[in-house]
Amino acid sequence: MKIGIDGHSICNQRSGDESYTLGLIKGLSLIDKNNNYTVYITNDRALDVLNYLPNNFRVKIVRPHNRWIRLLFCYPYILLKDNNDIVHFQYIAPLLFRKTGLVLTIHDISYRVFPHYFGFVERVCLRKATPLMIKRAHKIITVSQFSKRQIIEYYRVNQEKIIVTYNAVGDNFKKIDNNISMQRIVLNKYGLTKGRYILYVGTLSRRKNLHLLIQAYKKLPRSLREGYKLVICGKKSRVYSELVSLVKDLRLEDKVKFTGYVSSEQLPFLYTGSAIFIYPSTYEGFGIPAIEAMQTGTPVVCYAGSSLAEVSGDAAVTLKEITVDSLVQGITLLLTNPTIRAKLIEKGYKRVQLFRWENTAQITLSVYEEVFTKIRKQKE
Repeated sequence: MKIGIDGHSICNQRSGDESYTLGLIKGLSLIDKNNNYTVYITNDRALDVLNYLPNNFRVKIVRPHNRWIRLLFCYPYILLKDNNDIVHFQYIAPLLFRKTGLVLTIHDISYRVFPHYFGFVERVCLRKATPLMIKRAHKIITVSQFSKRQIIEYYRVNQEKIIVTYNAVGDNFKKIDNNISMQRIVLNKYGLTKGRYILYVGTLSRRKNLHLLIQAYKKLPRSLREGYKLVICGKKSRVYSELVSLVKDLRLEDKVKFTGYVSSEQLPFLYTGSAIFIYPSTYEGFGIPAIEAMQTGTPVVCYAGSSLAEVSGDAAVTLKEITVDSLVQGITLLLTNPTIRAKLIEKGYKRVQLFRWENTAQITLSVYEEVFTKIRKQKE
């Protein structure tokens, strides 16, 4: 088979989408030496990130950087020329001029559940295009049973059309145990002390409930506020200025640190240096940061609903609702109870073993083969 994979998220600070794409490609490169792959990228730096790929992979730069122009006017001709048997896109795929199998990954449908958190153009495009994409796709991949149920509920899709492949932790989280010097460099960069801060990693979106997290931090006992900073790690967005204003209003400028985007090379060291990881989001397709924290031996506080209960299992302090008071209770419990901390760290190490990119790649490859067989029969 000739398989084309959309890699536009690589090196474009696309958080979970980028982690998924990199993990899937790495997994496929390990298990499949028979099929030929083309990875389509938009950022030149992705060439260096993917330079390890074997001979049955090639990387192709697609211009322009604007997603919608690329999808509407560039990809159709490029894919026609490349003559792929299967193409794999996320959320939205271009028009295909020949009988090509389409596999579509939909991580979540937050744009339907929380439309007010998205820009007007993005919201309208996703709402209009997604039903058409779902209808066109031969198979849909999503990253949790929760997301599968949501897609079925909102789009009335036959459940047999949707395949679940869990996310996993990147290789950059597996080689950090003894790199004390690098950890010192990263923590010094952000003015942090090992074991003396509470960490959040993710996008700065309203649905992540960061305003509640900041208010909860203010409400912690004074001894905990004096002993631990709050570090919010994520690319700056429209919400950033609102969060900074809230921090100023609560007089927490010396206690709350915004790091901005942190590279995948440095991010693991922020996890390992933290006392606990807090994830106040109530809606996630998967929630990769939760298992990243577990991989680094950092105990987790998160929501007990959406996909997070499915992902964290019994390896985290889970909150039935996300409020200021519940966050205060969860944070206080982990910071003051070493027995629970130790148990969750141990459970976290075991839990994260369930999620492997090789497993994701194997299931995805089976999807490619199924679609390819179906398309070939239709041509006969």
